[in-house]
Amino acid sequence: MKILISVLTIAAFINLSFTNPAPSNDEPAVKWDKTTHDFGKIQHKKPVKAVFLFTNQTTHPIIIIQVEPTCGCTAPKYDEHPILPGQQGKIEVTYDAMSRGVFHKKILVKMDVGNFSVFVKGQVID
Repeated sequence: MKILISVLTIAAFINLSFTNPAPSNDEPAVKWDKTTHDFGKIQHKKPVKAVFLFTNQTTHPIIIIQVEPTCGCTAPKYDEHPILPGQQGKIEVTYDAMSRGVFHKKILVKMDVGNFSVFVKGQVID
């Protein structure tokens, strides 16, 4: 009985270790094309879009769990299917330019390999 428990424990450990390996500290799990999009000067009451592309640098599929903007003026859309190793994923952020002035907004991207932040910024003019 002890042998069976030991074998099952080792099998479970091996399965967990190889099905979702953690990236090493030397290599990030995700490589972003950019983490900040500067719209520059944009028109008041004219929504604008930014696209953030990233590459899965792991050896397994990764999943975007949730994308959380810090305010109601930004609306994200993102790939809901697993991003395969070496493939690109996409997050699209629409900024609703309802308030005039300078803005700098953070969008938190939660993935099964960690949390990341991307930003949109610019100035809303008349």
